Amino acid sequence: MYFEALTTLALLLGLAAGHMVGPGHGLNADPATLDTTDTATFTAAANHKGIVDFALSIIPATFGDAFAKEKSFRCCAITNLVGNVVATVVVAKWEGEVDLERVRRGLGSR
Repeated sequence: MYFEALTTLALLLGLAAGHMVGPGHGLNADPATLDTTDTATFTAAANHKGIVDFALSIIPATFGDAFAKEKSFRCCAITNLVGNVVATVVVAKWEGEVDLERVRRGLGSR
């Protein structure tokens, strides 16, 4: 209940602030006369990307690549993946359902 009340209050405050400030009022810009050549390269690149291309762009080439490039979504994806793997192994070990010998063989340890 607390979360819902504060979220509703924040939404109402944001709507009131947006109404009072009126962002965009006074620009007097005619969309027909605006120069769109600067945005053409971005819109062309966005139109060619499908769902499969987007999903494959999330997967980094290497583990370090997720943190080295300026793609923060990749960093979140690899961090989430590692966290889920660690949590799965910890829960399996806690419940006694992990075969440590099989894990060692899978990781290449003897």
